[in-house]
Amino acid sequence: MTEMKLMQKGQSMVEFAVIFPFFMFLIMSLTYFGLAFADYLQLNNIARSSAREALNYTNITEADAKSKDDKTLNKSLQKNYNKIIEKYSKQKLISDMYNWGDKSSQFDITYKNENVTVTIKAPLKKDTNSLPAIMDRLANSNVSDSGTFDINIKYTMYSGTTK
Repeated sequence: MTEMKLMQKGQSMVEFAVIFPFFMFLIMSLTYFGLAFADYLQLNNIARSSAREALNYTNITEADAKSKDDKTLNKSLQKNYNKIIEKYSKQKLISDMYNWGDKSSQFDITYKNENVTVTIKAPLKKDTNSLPAIMDRLANSNVSDSGTFDINIKYTMYSGTTK
């Protein structure tokens, strides 16, 4: 009986040593994906809010809508749209895992058929101090270079009437 107890003394330490890395991997991956989804939700909210605001700036008469094409109307509205883009580009993301508000991200507002479309593209950060870059180094891969985890959002705000 005592011999059996002596053989089992280190069993719990061995079990802990085997299970602990898997547990930590699970916790870290849940945290990582949670932060990525938080950034996605924030960018989605930015797209929705900027589309609403852009539709409010879109004051086009029926005569203009019938006589001018969408390209001409877009040019006349671009000054107002640039104010909206500048305003929302200054917002910081929750986890800062994605490039936002700099030259690598894309934020466009366009007008077509009396509807406003907002397009947001935010690439995953690849600098040396970001979480994706650290994960790439640990995994010895370049997944962040493939664009697989980049955020692409296209949001259309319908005005209720069309040409």
